[in-house]
Amino acid sequence: MFNKRSDKKAQAAMEFLMTYGWAILIILVVLGALFYLGVFSPNISTSCTPFPPISSCDIKLIPSVAPAADTFELSIVYPPTINNVALFGWDSTANPAETDVASIEFDVGGADCDVDDSTDADRALVSGTAKTFTCTNVRHGLTTGDQYAGDVVLEYQLQGSTISHKIRLSITGTVEEEE
Repeated sequence: MFNKRSDKKAQAAMEFLMTYGWAILIILVVLGALFYLGVFSPNISTSCTPFPPISSCDIKLIPSVAPAADTFELSIVYPPTINNVALFGWDSTANPAETDVASIEFDVGGADCDVDDSTDADRALVSGTAKTFTCTNVRHGLTTGDQYAGDVVLEYQLQGSTISHKIRLSITGTVEEEE
């Protein structure tokens, strides 16, 4: 009698382990397939969200051979209702600096931006046209394939005005290979 009772307990334990063991194995296989397909780490599409008076923008972040010399390209288009715009920027401490067009604030690593075009004429934008600003020495700590999200902070003045306005462009994307 004692033997039959023990056999029934053993059979119940074995059925329990087999039933839930298979269920756990199936869950692990499904999770492995989802990780393999990249469901839990999706690619972030490159995007730049403009705010008025900027009508559109495009971005590209490229690491170069030297980690301290990465480049960040920002293309900005102004709507036809604005006659002319000059851009000014500030560094990561938010102090005005005439030599910078934009400062880039990344969620990872932080960054500063030294702009190649440093004269007022190079920073002026004509209505309805695009201007690309290339920032060198962007110290963001990212490598090719890394994903990023952050803001580009711009300060601008309308032509003939002495009033400065600040706007943020929200950016996301993946660091691209240098061409």
